[in-house]
Amino acid sequence: MMHFTGVSPFLTEAEVFDSPSRTARLCEAVWNYAFKSHTELEYVTCQILILLFNSACRSLLRPCFVDGILAPTTQQRMGYKKWLHIYAKDRITLTHRMAKLRDSYEVVCSVFIFSLLTFL
Repeated sequence: MMHFTGVSPFLTEAEVFDSPSRTARLCEAVWNYAFKSHTELEYVTCQILILLFNSACRSLLRPCFVDGILAPTTQQRMGYKKWLHIYAKDRITLTHRMAKLRDSYEVVCSVFIFSLLTFL
């Protein structure tokens, strides 16, 4: 939820709620998520527990759990790709900061894969 607000998830509660701007962005993100849940999926959910016990969600997510861990197959992910922010998207919109983080992640992954392949 925090990436919707542009607020660091590493801030303390006081740092978020003592700032009217951060609090407003968090409230707007929660409202937006609830609104999209209601209008796009035909059920309202704000908490993961409500989501898991909802009958519409049960048929969607329940088969994706393996030993209590959400581990969907590629075909199962396609069923809820609308809710995933990166997976199966041709284009995505990122903040400048998120784009830099993604670029550094790609560099680290390529270095790791290269060193792994040269090790083998």
